[in-house]
This record gives sequence, structure tokens and C-alpha cells, in this order.
Amino acid sequence: MTENVLHVAIIPDGNRRWARKNALKVWKGHEKGARKIRTLAHAAFEQGVTHLSIWGSSLDNLTKRPRAEREALIAVYMHAVEKLLTPAEHTTLRARIRFCGRWRTFFPPKLIRSIERLEEVTRVYTERTLTVFLVYNGDDEMLDAITRMVKEGANVTAASLKAHLWTHDLPPVDLMIRTGGEPHLSAGFMMWDMANAHLHFTRTLFPDFTPKDLAKALSAFRMRTRRLGA
Repeated sequence: MTENVLHVAIIPDGNRRWARKNALKVWKGHEKGARKIRTLAHAAFEQGVTHLSIWGSSLDNLTKRPRAEREALIAVYMHAVEKLLTPAEHTTLRARIRFCGRWRTFFPPKLIRSIERLEEVTRVYTERTLTVFLVYNGDDEMLDAITRMVKEGANVTAASLKAHLWTHDLPPVDLMIRTGGEPHLSAGFMMWDMANAHLHFTRTLFPDFTPKDLAKALSAFRMRTRRLGA
């Protein structure tokens, strides 16, 4: 972990299973999960996290799921972004909010404008960063970076590859938390940035994941020794 920098990434699995468990439509799980992001962001920053990255949706989520669910996801994102745009929200959070992925390709113009506005109004906050990955796959990001490097004739180095990633301005991930009980990674999520990350898996479905659960994961991480090959 770089001194004074703590980057936590969350794969928030279990929204749909939570909805089914509670006899609700699947998008109710997404709504609950979106509200949880704001709660966890506040908690994470209070607990010393400087960079929080959360995977909101994969490329497959916006291309392969039923149309009704995709439309519901768009509505959930719109409501969440509009909520964060209110001064009471972003001035309390005091974090730069940025979005990573192919959301400009798949989202309607109104949502795109709202996201761009949110990125702009929170640019003044420099001490903490909340990155939301929407319509994002890590393998898609890596292929895009390599393709652009080939076109530019760039020398292939670790630094030049990082500079071409969509996450070029984020530090390496220190701790990755996956909820939902499935102990694996998906679609190469932040594959370059998670090369040396510690992993934390929990059976708790994301809508039930609380700031106390986050504190427990952070406490366990802080007790570990990071050798990095030494």
C-alpha cells in the first residue's frame, strides 16, 4: 500500500439474488444496491480509504440481460446520479466521482449529460475518489489499451500500458472485496490494477453488506503483511 493511499475495489455481487430472496422484482435488488453504494462510500472514506472503486455493471449486463432489466438498470443509474448531483450529497461526500467504462455508448443522452455534470462538479475534490464502473469489462479495457498502443506505435512498458488504460489515473488496488459468496473474479475486473491486491470474499449479498462488514474487511487487511515478492 502506498503511504497515505488506500484503494479498495468492490465487486458488489448478489443484487438479483437478494431481490429473489425477498420475493421482489430483480431491479429492486439493483435499487437497493445503488443506495448501498452511497452508504458504503461515506463509511469507506471515514475509515481511511482514499480511493473507492465499485463495479456497477459489466458489458454483458447491458447487452445480454432481458430488455426490461436493462431499462430498469438505466433508471436506477439515473436516480442515483441525480441524487449525487444534489449539493447536500456531494458536498458531504467530498470526493471526486468518476465513471469508467463504455457508458457513453449504451446510455441515453440525458443520463450521459447527468454523469458528465457529476464528474465536472466533483472535480474540485482532490483528496478522495469514488470510481463507478459502468458497462465495463476488464478484458475490454485491456484490449482497448493495447489496440491504441499499436496504432500509436507506443513502446510497450508497464508505464505506457498503464497510461493507456481507462484507469490510468488510479493507484493500484490494495484490497478487493467481493460480496455474494462466489470466490472468483469476473471479466478481468481491473486486471492490471489488481495484480498485487489482497482479496476478501464474503457470503453476504451486496444489499445486506454494511459499513460494519466493510470495517471488518479493512481490519483484516490491515493486519496482513504485504511482501510483494520480498
